[in-house]
Amino acid sequence: MIFCNKDKFWTALVDALDLPGLATDPRFATFADRLTHKAALLEILAPRFAARTTQEWLARLSGSVPCAPVHTMRQALDDEQVRLREMIVEVTHPRFHYPPERIAALRVAGVLGDAGPEATAS
Repeated sequence: MIFCNKDKFWTALVDALDLPGLATDPRFATFADRLTHKAALLEILAPRFAARTTQEWLARLSGSVPCAPVHTMRQALDDEQVRLREMIVEVTHPRFHYPPERIAALRVAGVLGDAGPEATAS
């Protein structure tokens, strides 16, 4: 996912895409113009993005253009941050004991007795 709501991001994107002509194309001059001419813009951008992998684009755009991968459910569940934050827990259904179900749990201070250090510091 790429979001170029500011001119500096749009300029950085077209530079990274090696499409400098888009920066001066009046159809795409502003965010509103790009939205108005979205179909034409996507026809230009789609083949360019298809030429590289998601990881290659992230490496090329990170730090200059707001971007993030769009994950499948499996990729999202296997994400390192999800694991580190222990957001997936296994539970056993009271009637059907096998296999355990994997569910996403939102860890919020004060939920399930997990107040966290910020709640006990005062």
